[in-house]
Amino acid sequence: MYDNRSLIAATITAVLFILLEVCSALLIVNNGIIQRFKAVGYIHDVQAFFWEKEADLTQFLNYKSDNQALSEENVRLKNIISKYRYRAEKMDSLLFSPENGGYFYICARVVRNVINSQHNYLVLNRGESDGIRTGMGVVTPLGVVGIVENTTKNYCTVISFLNSSQNVSVKLTGNGMFGPMSWDGISTSKSILRGIPAYVDVATGDTLVTSGYSIIYPPDIPVGTVRSTSVADGIVQNIEIDLFEDFRSLHDVYVVGNGDSEELKQLLKDE
Repeated sequence: MYDNRSLIAATITAVLFILLEVCSALLIVNNGIIQRFKAVGYIHDVQAFFWEKEADLTQFLNYKSDNQALSEENVRLKNIISKYRYRAEKMDSLLFSPENGGYFYICARVVRNVINSQHNYLVLNRGESDGIRTGMGVVTPLGVVGIVENTTKNYCTVISFLNSSQNVSVKLTGNGMFGPMSWDGISTSKSILRGIPAYVDVATGDTLVTSGYSIIYPPDIPVGTVRSTSVADGIVQNIEIDLFEDFRSLHDVYVVGNGDSEELKQLLKDE
């Protein structure tokens, strides 16, 4: 009986102590401005911490949809820029340039990417129902990816630039010289520019962009930088290029079409 009384007394004492502590804290907060601000500030800090973690979690969960929205917005902006550029060029009747053309863009996602052979290819999740046609180019902001080879209703296959049959017309930004660039057949990050005369000075680190002398690819897409040069047969240079695009991590791409392609093809055919 004595032990039970002692336990009850100790419990009551502990409860009273806790109540007195709580009351003291409330009195201090309610009657002291500094203490009140400190207490409120501490509560806000705790709230802010959990709000930040909630925002981070929400952002992570929305990453996929946000990324898709950004890709679609980029396509919309590219199409607007291309449209106004085309109109501006057409307004000048004296302007003739191989860069003329009504280019348009369609965003797509890579669902298969083969990079371990001499004839590499990709599969994209866009097809005929999305406006994809054979012969369209595929690009990213970091370079050319390839050319559409076959289409179905919802998918298409693309001949990768990492293919022994592919070459792209590019130019050196330093001197404006242009020529065909092709994959070196070994590394996914290297290519070779041929046809530049041996007497032309080519600077290491110079940037290369698409020349615009093509029905497939728009002009001025950055593709890489000069790594080294060597002279072949004393006439032309073989220029080794470090590609900007990492073909091992391709994910989102743009399929690009040229609204004037049929007219230009007919003109070239007649010639």
